[in-house]
This record gives sequence, C-alpha cells and structure tokens, in this order.
Amino acid sequence: MDYVIRKMQLSDLPGVISIEQAVQETPWEHDAFEKFLEIGQAAVLLVKGKIVGFIMVSIVVDEAEILNLAVAKDHQGKGFGNLLIQQIISLAKKEKVKKIFLEVRKSNHRASKLYKRSGFKLQNIRKDYYRSKSGREDALVFECDL
Repeated sequence: MDYVIRKMQLSDLPGVISIEQAVQETPWEHDAFEKFLEIGQAAVLLVKGKIVGFIMVSIVVDEAEILNLAVAKDHQGKGFGNLLIQQIISLAKKEKVKKIFLEVRKSNHRASKLYKRSGFKLQNIRKDYYRSKSGREDALVFECDL
C-alpha cells in the first residue's frame, strides 16, 4: 500500500484529533496538540492523501520520549504503527539520541506487542499513571537503546 510519512502541520489537526478521539480512552485536547507542535516533533502517515496515523516525540539532548502514537481503527494491524516507530527511530539516530522511552496502558496488549517487536524492552511499571473510566490504570514503561 502506498503511504507517505511527513511532518505534522497545524492543518493536519482535524484529522489527527479525529483519530485520537476514536482510539484513545482519554484523548488529548486540541490545545495540547497545538502547543506540542511548537516544542516537539510530530509526523503523520497518509494513505491516498488521508491521515491514518500519527506519532509525537520529544527529544531532549540524547533521550527521546514517544508521547503519543495512534492509527485509525480501520488501518490498525497493517504495519502502520511500526512504520511510524521506525520513522522516529531513524530521526532519533540522526539526532544522536541514545534511548527512546514511552509509556503505554497496561491493558493495551496490542501496543505492547508492537513496541516489543520494534526493539523496546519493558523497564518499569508506573502505578496508577493513567486516568481510566474505572479510575486509574498502571503504565508499562518501555525503553529502546539505539
């Protein structure tokens, strides 16, 4: 399938937020996306000109953190999450990053498998890190050495 990964722009936010609201239990607000674009790095993945996924990363000195990654429900399971992660790993290497971190909900088994396949290793558990509909949920902390 033909796809393009490019830098996220303000004009992408309606499509990005639509995906975010459809797939995240506690989605980011519009303002959070806008503010992040001023300070962080983000990419969108397009198929046939339509945004089907995105990734947001913060790089500080020699460490990076993936803060948000989502793929539209009807495009999940097709390798797009992995493509976005590989894009960030490539960027991180160019920026001389030594480690990439991320947190994921303990209940998000699909994402955990994706991160493990992409070279991330479980490092820690953060108790009650995420808000959830039933209260709080633990986060699994993953790390990838570059």
